[in-house]
Amino acid sequence: FCVNPRSGESRIADIMSSPLITIDAGTSLGRAADLMAEKKIRRLLVTEDDMIKGIVTERDIMRATLYVFKTLSDAWI
Repeated sequence: FCVNPRSGESRIADIMSSPLITIDAGTSLGRAADLMAEKKIRRLLVTEDDMIKGIVTERDIMRATLYVFKTLSDAWI
């Protein structure tokens, strides 16, 4: 599958992911990670009141999780 972005024939609709997979802003990190694994995706659109508020990535979740573990381990020292 080869798309030439400079040709006038290529469209975003030809390469986009569909359907959109969204998650509510109040959802836990664990549930978001589970959903990503289940759907084999690396990004989720974050919604609140049926409006897109942002994107969360695998990396965002890993960073947040590492921060929590580091904070907990520092508390035990």
